[in-house]
Amino acid sequence: MEIGEFFAVRPKEGLEDLMSLDIRFGNGAIQAIMSFMLKNQIVDTFLSFQERKDHFTLKPVLVEEPKEIFDISLSQFIAYNLPNIDSVSKYVASKLNGTKDKKIGVIARPCDIRAFIELAKREQVSIDNLFVIGLECIGRIDTKLLKKVLKKAEIDLESVVNEKINDGTLILELNDGTTQSFKLGEEIDIRSYCNQCPEKVPKENVADLTFWIDHPLEGNEEIFEVRSAEGQEVLEKAATEVIEAEKLSDEDVQQLKDYITSLEQTALEVQESEFAKLDEMTDEERFEYVISNFEQCTSCMMCIRACPICYCKDCNVIRRRKELDPIMINLTRLSHIGDTCVACGKCSEVCPKSIPLCIISKKLVEDSKELWPGHKPGHNVEEIPPRSWKGMKAASSAE
Repeated sequence: MEIGEFFAVRPKEGLEDLMSLDIRFGNGAIQAIMSFMLKNQIVDTFLSFQERKDHFTLKPVLVEEPKEIFDISLSQFIAYNLPNIDSVSKYVASKLNGTKDKKIGVIARPCDIRAFIELAKREQVSIDNLFVIGLECIGRIDTKLLKKVLKKAEIDLESVVNEKINDGTLILELNDGTTQSFKLGEEIDIRSYCNQCPEKVPKENVADLTFWIDHPLEGNEEIFEVRSAEGQEVLEKAATEVIEAEKLSDEDVQQLKDYITSLEQTALEVQESEFAKLDEMTDEERFEYVISNFEQCTSCMMCIRACPICYCKDCNVIRRRKELDPIMINLTRLSHIGDTCVACGKCSEVCPKSIPLCIISKKLVEDSKELWPGHKPGHNVEEIPPRSWKGMKAASSAE
């Protein structure tokens, strides 16, 4: 096995931990690998997920026992993600001491990985103590909207046991063995900021393994790409005990890459279309657009609490929110994340007024490239943040 190679992976036949389970998503390979890592103390714990209120609402939980990892709510996490202010990156930074005292394994979306990189630059997360399994991310379904659609279709929420997004369709499996399909873009769709995200797989130098479950290749195998020396070692060791791994042919690799490229190109076109709407405005119109949106703010501070990059334990903006004008709150927040936004969309997701915070932040980052050529938040852990003291000092020296 070499870094950059792709493998079709399945659990070894007769694997005891899997035999008594009904694996509803994938073939169990990812669970077998995670269990193997816990059993062999490659990581101290894995950040996993459990249902909270219902099938559509998850909460992050830590798993240390190898057998418990087989209960991971993988299909829900991939389709819906963590709700409200929770995200993998935020939880690791705020609840797990930034992995500074434990080796922690995580399954992370590309935006979570970008957040890890920005947090590592600010010494909030220890990248060396993370084992990151990145995943293909088609996007997240709005669970509130989904519940309304299911109610309209007279489908009992409690009957949904599995879901996946494939070829532009959300497929729900019900407990009676039947399925219900919803074409995305009609009654229900991927969240808008996910539709605009041109990074469907991790491109950063942090993921150790990347895996695909929904892919265009034939068969039920889960597809893994080796991304680091540590990821290579884990996959090689797991292949001796709990999994079978077959290297993909060049044709299959190309098909996989073409599939992702197509999704990313479509998302890029959507993003450019949104940017074009702002570019077509005059300076006065753009100013009015931003301010009129900020005027709707209720000062609930959910955007700050949800943002994975906002890590201050004593946030002056939150503390003084009753004194500050909503426009000033948003401008202050925007100035704080102007060179760090990783476009995860959590701010837009939690906003009770549906203010397009994500697209405004993304446009600011896009326009700031003229100030900081080559800077792209969340893509290089070695890069000095341009507005940090070191960054400003380096810029001054260059002049």
